Amino acid sequence: MVADIYRAMSNALIEQTFDDIDILAGKGYEIDPWIDDAEIQVEALRSKVIVVSFSGVAHVTLHYGSKHDAAEIQHDFPFWLRFEAPVEKPTELTLVANHFDDTSWYS
Repeated sequence: MVADIYRAMSNALIEQTFDDIDILAGKGYEIDPWIDDAEIQVEALRSKVIVVSFSGVAHVTLHYGSKHDAAEIQHDFPFWLRFEAPVEKPTELTLVANHFDDTSWYS
């Protein structure tokens, strides 16, 4: 079951569009599915809902330019995602909050 939860969290990270990163990329971005030192933490266990956080460092490729002058820049962003799931079905995660730390992009 832990592997299923990790897979669902990783898929959300890759499939979701995050404004924090999207604003930095001119033509979109890709997040590498391999997350170094990923951490899963149960933040709360309520009567009907489990709240779980997923954090680590995302390896991102930012895309710029058009077809003839395209460019890519790779950058790492620390992040956290917060999910909620029903107690009866803990692998049915819903993303409820997220944050990407972009301060290193500007320094």
